[in-house]
Amino acid sequence: AEEDKMLWRIVKSKPRYDPGWRKDTLEVLRALLQKRPATRLCTLRDVGNMGLYKDYDWAKLERCELRPPFVPRLRNDEDRTYVPRRVAAQEVP
Repeated sequence: AEEDKMLWRIVKSKPRYDPGWRKDTLEVLRALLQKRPATRLCTLRDVGNMGLYKDYDWAKLERCELRPPFVPRLRNDEDRTYVPRRVAAQEVP
């Protein structure tokens, strides 16, 4: 049913990207979403070599010295403010 349809889309269709996204962002997404594992980005090292992350300080990241660019403000552990309504409404198995 829905899962079969989703699987078919993953296997057969091409991802659609917003034309306004930066070229280096699209480059990373296309490399991560390759259908053939042999051509897909698979390691953090490979991701780090992409243009989008060329100036990223990976050593600081490994030492947990970087501040996250966004930290959600949650009222409690059950707060779903940042979860889309259609997802938040689903039953948790």
